[in-house]
Amino acid sequence: MSARPRLQADPAVDLIEVAAGIGRRLSERAIWHSERCNWVGGRLGPGPGNELIEHHAALDATFYEGTCGVALFLAELHALTGDADARRTALGAVRQALAAAPGSVPGRGLYSGTAGIALAAARVGRLVGEPALMDAAAGMTAGFTGPTRPDEELDLLNGTAGTVVALLALARLLDDPALLDAAVRLGDELVAAGSGDDPSGAGLSWPSRQMPTKRNLTGLSHGAAGIGLALVELTAATGERRFAQAAVRGFDYEQSLFDRSALNWPDLRELVPGKPATPGAFATFWCHGGPGIALSRLTALERLGGARWRSEAEAGLELTRASVERALQHGGGNFSLCHGLAGNAEILADGARVLGHGWERSAGAAVEAGAAGAARHGAEGPWPGGAGAHEALGLMLGIAGIGYFYLRAAGAPLPSVLRPDPTVVGS
Repeated sequence: MSARPRLQADPAVDLIEVAAGIGRRLSERAIWHSERCNWVGGRLGPGPGNELIEHHAALDATFYEGTCGVALFLAELHALTGDADARRTALGAVRQALAAAPGSVPGRGLYSGTAGIALAAARVGRLVGEPALMDAAAGMTAGFTGPTRPDEELDLLNGTAGTVVALLALARLLDDPALLDAAVRLGDELVAAGSGDDPSGAGLSWPSRQMPTKRNLTGLSHGAAGIGLALVELTAATGERRFAQAAVRGFDYEQSLFDRSALNWPDLRELVPGKPATPGAFATFWCHGGPGIALSRLTALERLGGARWRSEAEAGLELTRASVERALQHGGGNFSLCHGLAGNAEILADGARVLGHGWERSAGAAVEAGAAGAARHGAEGPWPGGAGAHEALGLMLGIAGIGYFYLRAAGAPLPSVLRPDPTVVGS
């Protein structure tokens, strides 16, 4: 996951202390049983009509909003600061994830499935010096190296693309070439599963197998950008050009839908089943819309080279910068990584790092966002997150992810959880 977008933060704001304060809150709020711990906090879940609604519940085991994601933040905090409570709580949280996963996590993807839990366990084990966690991660891999089932998603968040990225990182962390072979097999499945949903006939896209959509999705979490990112990383790991060719065709599909008046890519979900999304619906987040799509093009630029990827990344980053500046002007709001201000700020920082000269304004907006959040909410919170009124605790929707953002904003060499880079997270 991509490394070191250093924000030159306001020297009056101690960003490490903001992150450490969040870590203390998580450690103090943990609910323990034997050597395992969990939390109760705000979560998103299906409502009566299958739409996502807020509820208050114990965390699940996942990377996205569960205990293994919290464990990752706390382990990184411990590795940076030596915080013993953070280490103890990270171990309790990842043990909870490993114990709960067999009966409660049906998928195998990176953010919402068992591949993400295995990757987090291996990374935490490396950070805190617990080889048993790496052994546990190795023992899980047989559960997500087989063929994709017809009912399984193909995307980065829940499905095969995310599994590919996790396998590439785990192959390095666990020194297991068989996991690279499994990633190649799943990459070939992704190529074969692509469909021609581009009116021009040139593009490649992937259907959602569980989510109602108007047509095949754009975007990083569920759409062609995320699947393309995984295929680009597979190209980098193997040198096999067929994966790059499929990724490029996926990006062609997205570009065929780019709206020049909105300067964004459409959100094609049917957010309530049976009710099409509002015509002209656009999102501006990591998960859907320009910010996440920009990350996929930054990956293509770094791995494949080419002026096209710079141009498309710039389009997404300009949209992201405008969104961050509006949020700062109007008082912020949701600060989560997935669909909040911290996520968009980190994307700007990553873009400024990759693109260099000329992107100082974007880096400045990212710094301002971090300083504004610290001033408004500080180490003690509460922080507005992605799960409604109740403070969310997990990595992508809550305070663990906000703490992770502040560690990176302070210049700590942590791998990004927004732009998966197997060469970094697997090191």
